[in-house]
Amino acid sequence: MTEKPFQVSRRRVESFIFLYDKEKLEEKIMDKMGYVNYTTTPWEKVNDCPILEQRQQFYKLNHCLCQFGSRVMCIQQRIFSDDAQECVLSENLTLQDVPFGDHFQVHVRRELKNVSVDPPISTCKVFLGIAWQKSTFFQERITKKCMQNFTKLLKENTELIVTELLAYKNNSLF
Repeated sequence: MTEKPFQVSRRRVESFIFLYDKEKLEEKIMDKMGYVNYTTTPWEKVNDCPILEQRQQFYKLNHCLCQFGSRVMCIQQRIFSDDAQECVLSENLTLQDVPFGDHFQVHVRRELKNVSVDPPISTCKVFLGIAWQKSTFFQERITKKCMQNFTKLLKENTELIVTELLAYKNNSLF
């Protein structure tokens, strides 16, 4: 996978995790990102493991984000460290309605970590990769285009999350 790290300013990891527990806030962010018909299943423990949870997301990318307006099915898993100072959020995205969409999956991994308590600073490293199940003549071209588009999308998503969390914190209590 190719690493795409982002430094997130003055936020605690719990704030980012908080986003994935507040449905209305998450829906608001996904709507602003241009995700249509966004739905999720509830977080569930995986194999009775206390630190591993999983859920599914379903949405459609609008034509501004993807020329095909692709439907997306995503499996998310999150793992917390024992001291709750770190969290890894993994996503496996299947793009439907895209040429050769059944040939590959997009993998995204976000590593959230508290760096400092005073001032409260967290880092968010984002890793992006494409996993191919079947080869195709267009594999290199599709990989390059997906990496470009998802890199841009993930950066915008991370920046929007920070903005919305700051606004949410100012308007209500965590």
